[in-house]
Amino acid sequence: MKSLADKFKIRASMLSLIMTNPRNKSEVLSKTCISYLEQRVKEELYWRKKDLSSVDSIAKGIECENEAIFVLNKALWTAYKKAVYASWECMDNGYCTGHEDIDWGGHTVDTKVCISFDTFPLFEQDADSAYYWQWQAYMRLKGENYKKHTIAKVLVNTPTRMLEQKLYFLYTNLCRKYNDNMEFVDIEYEEKAKSIFLNNVFDQQITINSNGLLLQLSENEIIPYENRVHLTTIERNEEDIAKITERVEQCRAYLKSLWY
Repeated sequence: MKSLADKFKIRASMLSLIMTNPRNKSEVLSKTCISYLEQRVKEELYWRKKDLSSVDSIAKGIECENEAIFVLNKALWTAYKKAVYASWECMDNGYCTGHEDIDWGGHTVDTKVCISFDTFPLFEQDADSAYYWQWQAYMRLKGENYKKHTIAKVLVNTPTRMLEQKLYFLYTNLCRKYNDNMEFVDIEYEEKAKSIFLNNVFDQQITINSNGLLLQLSENEIIPYENRVHLTTIERNEEDIAKITERVEQCRAYLKSLWY
């Protein structure tokens, strides 16, 4: 555990958890930060980590990463390509680690797959605080020539197997609700299944036949590529980048205090 305290570093995607400010000015670290550090200690002690692979947003994000870049290129008429890193490889400066999705010569870009239409930020203007520190970390990791980072939130079709699973759960729950009275099941299933489909499919690449119900988009239900991308760009902030190093050192001090 002493090695964790001495060499503690954090993935850029997790930085927002330790960069929160404490409510009490006399404290150095926030409760959120301390909770994260104690979770890290538990993982080190027991050689286990929280499994996030089954979380819908993460599973879809991983599976649809290349599709998100495809939609982004269609929307912006660009030729972005995913940055190539080995599965075990990431940038590391001794304080934070990670890698961007796209390197566009002095400008890094990350794609975030929206889990459904509900999470697409049509009117969102400002940088999401949950990602702000991640972006600053990327620019530090890439070097001083990197002055901007863009996040592209993208509407991508939910993979068919995930959709079929959502529809299966809906159908079985309705069967329980109505004690297998299929007249009532079919009426409510048609309405809710169509709503799920519209929330998760944005072009005509996916058609599903589910429990006798054909689900596919009409022409006027298609969302054009240019309306399926929301961009937010932030500038490099040297003052905030310096705060990352300072906070990691404070975390190391806290971890050491647990053993001394």
